Amino acid sequence: MNRVIKIGTRASNLAIKQTNIIKEILDLEGISTKIVKISTKGDRIQDRRIDEINSKGVFVKEIEKALLEKEIDIAVHSLKDMPSRIDDRLIFAPPLKAEDPRDSFVGRDFIKSMDDMENTLVGTGSNRRTCQGINYFSNIDFKPIRGNVETRIKKIEDENLDGIILAKAGLIRSNLTHLINFDLDPKIFTPSVCQGILGIEIRKEDRDIFQIFKKHSDFNTLVRMETERAFQEELGADCSTPMGIFTEIDGDNIKLTGSMAYDREGKIFYREISGKIDQRINLGKKLARNLKKAHYKKIIIAGAGIGSRDNITIACKKALDDSDVIIYDRLLNQTILDPYRNKELYYVGKSMGEHILSQDKINELMVAKAKEGKKVVRLKGGDPYVFARGSEEAIFIKENGLEFETIPGLTSGIVCLNTAGIPASHRNISTSISFITGHRQNDSSEDFKKFAKLPGTLVFYMGLKNLPNILGELKKGGIDMKKKLAIISMGSSNQQKTYVSTIGNCLDKIDLGKIKRPALIVISDTVGLRESLNYFEKKVHFGKKIALTRDYESGIKDREMFEKLGFRTIIIPTIKIKPINLDKLDEKINEFSYDYLLFTSVNAVKIFFKRLTCKHDIRRLGQVKICAIGEKTKKEIENYHLKVEIIPKSFLGENLVEEMKKRVNKDDRIFFPHSNLSRAKIIDKLREIADLDEMVIYDNLVAKKIKDVDLDFDAIIFTSSSTVNNFIKLYGKDSLKDTKIFSIGEITSRTIRNYGLEVFKESKKQTVDSLVETIGESKI
Repeated sequence: MNRVIKIGTRASNLAIKQTNIIKEILDLEGISTKIVKISTKGDRIQDRRIDEINSKGVFVKEIEKALLEKEIDIAVHSLKDMPSRIDDRLIFAPPLKAEDPRDSFVGRDFIKSMDDMENTLVGTGSNRRTCQGINYFSNIDFKPIRGNVETRIKKIEDENLDGIILAKAGLIRSNLTHLINFDLDPKIFTPSVCQGILGIEIRKEDRDIFQIFKKHSDFNTLVRMETERAFQEELGADCSTPMGIFTEIDGDNIKLTGSMAYDREGKIFYREISGKIDQRINLGKKLARNLKKAHYKKIIIAGAGIGSRDNITIACKKALDDSDVIIYDRLLNQTILDPYRNKELYYVGKSMGEHILSQDKINELMVAKAKEGKKVVRLKGGDPYVFARGSEEAIFIKENGLEFETIPGLTSGIVCLNTAGIPASHRNISTSISFITGHRQNDSSEDFKKFAKLPGTLVFYMGLKNLPNILGELKKGGIDMKKKLAIISMGSSNQQKTYVSTIGNCLDKIDLGKIKRPALIVISDTVGLRESLNYFEKKVHFGKKIALTRDYESGIKDREMFEKLGFRTIIIPTIKIKPINLDKLDEKINEFSYDYLLFTSVNAVKIFFKRLTCKHDIRRLGQVKICAIGEKTKKEIENYHLKVEIIPKSFLGENLVEEMKKRVNKDDRIFFPHSNLSRAKIIDKLREIADLDEMVIYDNLVAKKIKDVDLDFDAIIFTSSSTVNNFIKLYGKDSLKDTKIFSIGEITSRTIRNYGLEVFKESKKQTVDSLVETIGESKI
């Protein structure tokens, strides 16, 4: 071989030492070499964990590119850094003898064994090691660290760590084994795939180079490499996946211990498998499949009920709280999902003639997500086994080797009859109930005549379109044409409308085309009891529309109070809360030594305590006295089991200053975290009475305008001057012309009137609860 062989590598000390091992082999063969240092994405980005870089092969792509473009002839890697698949034009040369694959602990002298790692702070950049440690130890903290071997060791002192975990192979090659406290148990801290093996990557056509390394290769290392990479490929994993494998070879026998989790804080599973060496590829793949199967989760098919969010069962709520993925339908109260917007949500709702996903695709989605180790809830309106295809989905789950559980839900045949004032049964009037689907697959014909002879209450689901046919068939069956009939549109919602007639007169007196779906059809003598039992549609503000204008999160919380009055609520956020200056806030908390802590908003409380509890516990505040404006602010503080010592009777900044004047000394230190809209006048007055340290910790910004928002509402509430200003900036004051405007207090009312608008009612107290009470007593 006459040419100079160029060997590509990363530039770290360890990478160069590893490359020199390859160089020495080629030197023995009398081949001239040149080492080419290449910077990779993983080397350049040091401020993020590997999994946060969002790129496979972060330490290898640039080196492989140079190899494919013939800028180098050999690429040297730590094989554990390699993705499960490489470019088809490249191959690995047979490996040299591997170093010890285990992980080692390097750290403080008092940590002499794995048991001593309890209650310690350990540095590692590996998701695998973090996950294995969290699952094994009852109390251990991990701190993400990056850098080469020497840099990481230095961080023990620089970042006050108790120790770090490193690959033993790297310490051996760096001549740093004297620093090792002990080796970690490889059955618990199962090593990365091919840890300790050098990856010698070449172009397929370079058979001469392949043959050189074949002469120097090690059989047991080759067995490890082939087995562990088969395991990795079957898992579909890369070097950032929390998984590991430990290979033990004894003659012709091989034993594999594998571990895997789906994320760094997830539950890790371990599995073992043994067999003959000549079956190593199949054994590696089978181990991977066994681990994936261990992660398969039971799928919950749950009924969300119908109507109010409160109609959801406790069991269903627990399942949603515990879920990773929610696959949900159309006919359920969508606000049930509001607390779960941070989860994987898939809408698969169906309406007449429009399906987001086919039933087959829904089935496949459920199973695929469960096989990813995710907890899946298949959420259906009503009950999953009442005209909801839940049983079909359960059978599909079982046929695909997974477990399922069903959670019953309140079906519309019960709930909507209740809110329409129609009892499903009543002594001496109706002693049986029949649920019947009025919709047939592919418009197949159905003999509805047979239902004419059924006693009691008949409830037809999905039958509005087919109602003329249903009634015609019932007539042929001999049903009493004077029997009462009700159609409940948008049942159990604040848009509910109930149409009452008889079987004989229904089609003449009710225009079916104007009825909103979903609709339920009830045929029963109990329909006549509606006049006495209709409580739902007689709520004081039933069907009226009211707009809520705070931030979106507050709107979600406030909505329930207005819905209980019968309102249809429209959330139109006018403000957006953006935390700022958080690093400076952290500094204030780290050095906290104040006499008084002052809050004038719930948002300030949330942001402050989120930062506090991130790194400290509540004792960091010491003996500070807490002051607040507003009942909601006070309640938010009390959630942290803290007492508010100063709160004015009237919730104005001026009144708080007057209250504080009675107790505060000039030398007392006050910390006041607040928004960018806090009034300068109040800040100045506080500065006059004490040593004030104030800072803006969030911006109160104008929310984004909602396209096609429904501005046709009967009433609107404003809870601050900023909500008034922002609403008018976004939607104009003309949109409020014929709307009854409710204000939370004097300052907000003044702002409303400054726009030439009329305040319909002002809250008696400056609280949302008082405002709701005022609205409830008003005639709209």
